Amino acid sequence: MIRRTKQAWDIGKTVKVGFLQLEVVDMKAVHDYLPDLYLLRRGETYYRFIPHHGLTRLEQREGWESA
Repeated sequence: MIRRTKQAWDIGKTVKVGFLQLEVVDMKAVHDYLPDLYLLRRGETYYRFIPHHGLTRLEQREGWESA
């Protein structure tokens, strides 16, 4: 989970990643039961964010399920 930030990474909140302002739509815990993957949205475009790995634009929201 992202802790050292002044941003709230809760579902429904708006966060800044680089120069983009994105809404947190969903999050997943993969390894240690802490959120490791974040599904973000800007308009109709969805992004997957992994801390220390970066931001990836998804062609459709269903790409989130395969993560």
